[in-house]
Amino acid sequence: MDKGYQLDDDRTTLTVHLWEEPPEVFFPTRQAIFPTYQPARGFRNLNVTAKWVGGAVPDVIAGQIKLTDHTDREYTFFTFGGDLTIEHEELPVVCTLSSQAPIIFLEGVRAAAFAKLEALLSRQHADQSAYHDALAGADPLHLYAVGLKAVQAAFEADSTAQDRDAVIAYLEEELEHAADLVDSDVMERDIGDVL
Repeated sequence: MDKGYQLDDDRTTLTVHLWEEPPEVFFPTRQAIFPTYQPARGFRNLNVTAKWVGGAVPDVIAGQIKLTDHTDREYTFFTFGGDLTIEHEELPVVCTLSSQAPIIFLEGVRAAAFAKLEALLSRQHADQSAYHDALAGADPLHLYAVGLKAVQAAFEADSTAQDRDAVIAYLEEELEHAADLVDSDVMERDIGDVL
């Protein structure tokens, strides 16, 4: 691998390599933080470094993934949930997140769109515990499709939103992709129906 992370072509698998000492690669990742949930323990950000020694890996739920390299530069992704494996027998430690839904690299208009999505999702449940329970039970692909639709509606309704036209154009493209991945009845649902 010639960089510290790799997002596959269909954006459903994110592989992160974690090193103690930075190798000569682009973005030599030293830390990855994943949003996770366990029924008995609730929500927590799982912090993985090259010093990972193992243990149970909780389910990844919808939220931001933060990667930090050895110069403290950060890259952020958004996931709708998935399965995380961590291989730690030798260096580099390899984290692989697999999801039914695309994993989105957050920059530019995508960052604005997904900040709005996180705000819309968090409003679905006043109680944080109920909110995280709902995220853990949500189908990632359904949440992806319905969430994008809700964000598009929010930006269309807000004529003062920064980068509004660019965000809407991005969402239209992403929604075309979503429509190819889910049944048409899913596209008719609201966020409250999937959370």
